[in-house]
Amino acid sequence: MNRIRYQKNVQACLMACVLWCAGNMFAAAQNSQADAPGALQRVYRQMQAPEIQWQAGKAYASSPGENAHPLATTILEQMAGSKDPAQRAMALQAISASGSHAELDRLVNALADADAGVREAAAEGLRISDAGAVFDAVMRGYLGGSNTQCYALDGQLVALRGALEFPMLDVLENTREPEVRRCIAAHCLGMMNSPAAVQPLAGLAWSKNQQLAFASMRALVSSRNPAAMMDLVRLVAHPQESFRLLAVEGLAALGGLDAEKTLEGVVSSPQETSVPVRVRAAQVLGDWGAKSAVPALLEASLKEPEVRLAATDSLRRITGKQFGESAQQWWTWYETVRESWSRDASPLVPRQGRTQAVSPTGPMGPLSPAVPPGYNQYNTDEQQKNTGEQRKK
Repeated sequence: MNRIRYQKNVQACLMACVLWCAGNMFAAAQNSQADAPGALQRVYRQMQAPEIQWQAGKAYASSPGENAHPLATTILEQMAGSKDPAQRAMALQAISASGSHAELDRLVNALADADAGVREAAAEGLRISDAGAVFDAVMRGYLGGSNTQCYALDGQLVALRGALEFPMLDVLENTREPEVRRCIAAHCLGMMNSPAAVQPLAGLAWSKNQQLAFASMRALVSSRNPAAMMDLVRLVAHPQESFRLLAVEGLAALGGLDAEKTLEGVVSSPQETSVPVRVRAAQVLGDWGAKSAVPALLEASLKEPEVRLAATDSLRRITGKQFGESAQQWWTWYETVRESWSRDASPLVPRQGRTQAVSPTGPMGPLSPAVPPGYNQYNTDEQQKNTGEQRKK
């Protein structure tokens, strides 16, 4: 702590010296009317030296925004756009040290810089900046940023969870917020693996607002939070196929006995009419080597060709037998080993993360800010209201 305090004191002294020198140079140039342009150019050239550029950044940091010295601001802008990564990184460090909220967009944009050192300087600057200002800058980044910038933001959300989690939850649960901001909040909460967001996201996955519901569903799955297990089990019965497929992906990522039994039901149930959902469930059971799933996969081998292909492939991987796609041969084999197989095939408890689900998330990208007329905003249920009240307490 003493070392950090000493470094800050030294930096403060250097900033003050640079401002004093810059002010004196400008005053001298202005008092010499005959050689004013030449004096200014000489000062400007002197300020281009790397060691002076760094001090100019420090000068900006000591008096940011409208109070910053004009020359320090000019040089800082040049440094931020320099081809030299070291110069860009120094500019970002000066911006973060200044505490200027207006310049945080530079830090957000720099997260997508080609240079790792610049990206780290931007990330560190955001981590030490005012939480409210960071939240606003991140929202602006997702609303107006390119896909590359949004992906870069995604990579920093876990590190920024302390600053962003509760403001994002407030936006997610506020029915007066624009739909696009609620969708961004859902995405961010999922990417940062927020434990407090599991129940709100699960509730909103059933929303009549389709865009918000889908964003919440994707976020719930991308969080890979074990607390979402039973919510994903229930979401396997969602009326929309895309949601059921995401629920299967979420269960595939989490693993466990509940996930296995649920996927066995999906693959063999006559109520599940979606071929892609049953195919994916069969593939996951094969990935896990789930011996207790053999009866369910045998049932699936009697269904559509796509489902039969996935089911028999999983049977081959689980049993080591080579009966191809012939459902009859698989059933004939099973009748000969049914009793011993049932006795030996205790339910498998897959390791968490054994199957890597295809991530349903990605950058939100430039979302449309318009909410179509007539959209039925979701009214949070009593459970979500209680969650919000507990959080405030």
